[in-house]
Amino acid sequence: MITLLFVSFFGLILLRIPVGFALILSSTLVIFVEGLPPNLVALRLYEGLTPFPILAIPLFYSLGLLCNSSGFTERIMMLARALVGGVRAGLAHVNIVASMLFAGISGSSTADTAGIGSVIMPQMLKAGYSKPFTVAVTACSSTMGNIIPPSILMVIYGAFGNVSIGMLFLGGFIPGLLLGFGQMALVYVLARRYDFGVEDKSERPPVGRSLLQGALPLGVPLVIIGGIVGGVFTPTESAAIAIFYVLVLSTFVYRELTLKSLRGLLQEGGRFVALPLIMTAAAAVFAWLLAFYQFPQAMVGLMEEFGATRYGVLASVVFAFLILGCFLDTVPAIIMFLPIVQALGDAAGIHPVQMGVVVVLTGALGLVTPPYGVCLLVASKIIGIHPRQAIVMTLMFGGVSLAVIIFAVLVPEVTLFLPKLLMAKFF
Repeated sequence: MITLLFVSFFGLILLRIPVGFALILSSTLVIFVEGLPPNLVALRLYEGLTPFPILAIPLFYSLGLLCNSSGFTERIMMLARALVGGVRAGLAHVNIVASMLFAGISGSSTADTAGIGSVIMPQMLKAGYSKPFTVAVTACSSTMGNIIPPSILMVIYGAFGNVSIGMLFLGGFIPGLLLGFGQMALVYVLARRYDFGVEDKSERPPVGRSLLQGALPLGVPLVIIGGIVGGVFTPTESAAIAIFYVLVLSTFVYRELTLKSLRGLLQEGGRFVALPLIMTAAAAVFAWLLAFYQFPQAMVGLMEEFGATRYGVLASVVFAFLILGCFLDTVPAIIMFLPIVQALGDAAGIHPVQMGVVVVLTGALGLVTPPYGVCLLVASKIIGIHPRQAIVMTLMFGGVSLAVIIFAVLVPEVTLFLPKLLMAKFF
């Protein structure tokens, strides 16, 4: 039955059936062949969307869209330009720093790519940057949207894996900063090696004014993370309160949001969140079948037979999600294989927070790995080139992500230091 489940699923993918529907059809086929009640499909689809933290997914997506439409993105860009615009290849550094700051607001890499990319990519092209380099920097830096808290992927991992979302948020903070600074170091090296980006040194607004204008937008991550870590809000409640905060600022302070634009934003948001929610529900059915046939326990037995250590387990998980990221969206991939990942982690004595952050780091890298790489596709579409033209540059920046993943695997404190420091009572 497990073989039938996987073969039918990947067969449907090869036939270009959308992932969500392929998950539902393959699961329905197995349930029909096994003779289980057909209403199990509807029941598991419904239960896949009932956990309260799942409501945070559309809320965080909507928060990112709202910030893109309310002038928050431009203010964050100005702050980033003030901080790093004066160094060599300043626009590329601004792109990365803006993604780091925006990651603390939206929780969505796709929203980051569309919002930051649509503003800065045309400017980078005018400044003489090549299209492949511009696409690679924008796509790879936007992956921090799913690493630096808040993170939609961490919400999903915590909701379906019964892991503290607040601890996952804190665990992703240091790896996210390492990723951002690593990408900036690579930009500096490339700029010196290929002699570009000198003209950017003059483009730097006053730091004081930029900090003043960016202070209120940066209140969003403080509301979200502070509320969760302080035990004041749940992740879902924090997302709703952050939306209210942005609405108040956009309507009464910046006066850039009208009822007409809000209506269009709600319509766009509905279309934007429909796909991940369909895949979330469908992947829950698939994951239930894996658990029903005790596939996670079988994988644990296989790893024990080969004598795999904790590092062997982590390396296997990273390798698996690197492959999955080339063909699947990260949301269903995490939900589908979470029972296996957690069973392996428990057997090897790996802390759930470390395992969760490593999975999210690897899944985020899948957002730029072709042929699926959705962030790479979005960035390429913005400036009108084929994604394959940017693959070489993307692989270079992807190497930084892989180095951070390996570091997080080898040094558990990279992901556990902040959770132990700020949420010690849960250890």
